[in-house]
Amino acid sequence: MAIIYYLSFYKRDFINNDILLLAIISNLVMTYVYEWT
Repeated sequence: MAIIYYLSFYKRDFINNDILLLAIISNLVMTYVYEWT
């Protein structure tokens, strides 16, 4: 939860990199889920 809050705050300075940030988040989430599954 803290990571999501941090990223949402971090995104305020990098609105132009929204797609890149989304790709990084989705990649991290998929990797995290795959590790725990």
